[in-house]
Amino acid sequence: MDLRAALIPCRAALWAAGAFSLAESMMMLTVPLFTFQVFDRVLTSRSQDTLALLTLAALAALALLSVFDLLRGEILQRIGLWLDARLSPQLLAAGYLAPPGDARSAQGLRDLAQLRGFIGSGAAAAFFDAPMVPVFIAVVFFIHPLLGWISLGGAACLMGLATTNLLVTRRRLSTANMVSITALNRAQSAMATADAVRAMGMLEPICRRWQEVNGGVLGLQADAGDRIGQFAAASKFARLTVQVLSMGAGASLAMDGHITGGMMIAASIIMARGLAPIEIAVGGWSSFAGARESWRRIDSMLAMVPPTAGKLALPEPAGDLLVDRVTYFTPGGRPVIKNICLAVAAGEALGVIGATAAGKTTLARLLVGALAPSAGSVRLDGAELCHWDPARLGPHIGYLPQDVQLIPGSVAENIARLGEPESRSVVEAARRAGVHDLILRLPQGYDTRIEEDGLRLSGGQRQRVGLARALYGRPRLVVLDEPNSNLDLAGEQALLGALAALRGDGATVILISHRPAVLECMDKILVLRDGGSDAFGPRESLLPQLMRPPRPPTPLAPLAAGREG
Repeated sequence: MDLRAALIPCRAALWAAGAFSLAESMMMLTVPLFTFQVFDRVLTSRSQDTLALLTLAALAALALLSVFDLLRGEILQRIGLWLDARLSPQLLAAGYLAPPGDARSAQGLRDLAQLRGFIGSGAAAAFFDAPMVPVFIAVVFFIHPLLGWISLGGAACLMGLATTNLLVTRRRLSTANMVSITALNRAQSAMATADAVRAMGMLEPICRRWQEVNGGVLGLQADAGDRIGQFAAASKFARLTVQVLSMGAGASLAMDGHITGGMMIAASIIMARGLAPIEIAVGGWSSFAGARESWRRIDSMLAMVPPTAGKLALPEPAGDLLVDRVTYFTPGGRPVIKNICLAVAAGEALGVIGATAAGKTTLARLLVGALAPSAGSVRLDGAELCHWDPARLGPHIGYLPQDVQLIPGSVAENIARLGEPESRSVVEAARRAGVHDLILRLPQGYDTRIEEDGLRLSGGQRQRVGLARALYGRPRLVVLDEPNSNLDLAGEQALLGALAALRGDGATVILISHRPAVLECMDKILVLRDGGSDAFGPRESLLPQLMRPPRPPTPLAPLAAGREG
């Protein structure tokens, strides 16, 4: 889906906004017509009744103009709100699907807010008024061709300024927006490590770096703003010049008897109204350019969300996992996982071990569908993960990431994966994870509210609640990434109990660790080295090799002995 497709249901509303714009533009002729009638009929006839009637008619037309303008504004606001309501869930999903480190992950909702603001702004309304510019110029031509040519020349001049403004400022505004997004994302990343920043005195250098980056952003924005301001001033000068020329030419024509004084003033007002949308577009170019960049980024984000409609509902998985020549490259092109092949039958347990940066966490994310492989496939019960409907597959997968992040809400809601908590299932998962008693000791038990990122809980508590979340609903495939990294002795015993319960349920278990000791209850072991498979086979054959202590280094012969030899 893209934005154009999303706007298709809004076509009727857009046509209505266009119709109200047309009606409003017609009502804009009220003032010049009223001026023409007053100068050319009322002042010569000196009829109070005619003046009163014209005044009432003009006031009624202006009231209609206000109503049309109000209705158009409300329609555009509703379109923006409807678009936000429809696309924000998809952009939020796209943020979760974005590759690690992708700057777009946190930008989609901000872009949507900017686009919504533009749709309801006066700059967007000016684009609805733009089709009426030729009509107003034609009316001026009808009054007198000379005045029409002056109006047409003014419109051409303003259009030339608008086009030049586009060519000159487009690259500057695009660069400024991208640098600004990068700077804001860096600031958010730094704020996520606030404790370390405060503890180690890193605040001053972080602020200094921010000032350097933000200074560049401000410089780019100031440069683009200066250019836009210059073109806005030039367009204003051009419009006023055209009005002066029109008034002067009209006065000359009136003195020669070709037009009346009322026609002269009416032509000047109509000309100003006809040129106004172009001038507004030039002055609001920065908001238009920002909305266009937001549109482009939103389209790229929406392309990341896989379609789910029309997918065949596959039966509940048994847990047979097949990894066929899977390779994964980072956005920068660096291979993290290289040609991994393995098969784990339903009910089997696989232990994955490797040194730091061997690719264990990336493999875990690939196995649960959090990342899509660059090559190869990950299949569950014979079907690639991308062929499953995520909403249907999710309840059958349990995943404990290495860095457990809990979501603001109650403990029960977190364990229930933000669904409606079923008391029996929540308590069962907590008992299996060995965290039931710990939760009961919290201030409100299962109803205890967790702050953003689970900051009220310790690392070990977060990990055990995360384990309960992974076990909720008795999933068929469970992937645990370093599940004992923050656990004490009681936590490790609870983990072993959870693994035994999973084996008893016939679930497929993938346990990732850098400690060989926790792999004793596994059926198979995969050893990763630099993203590739260094060894894969039964536990009985591989675990003794992993548990074997490293050979001590051969001591160097004494230097003196070497000399004697």
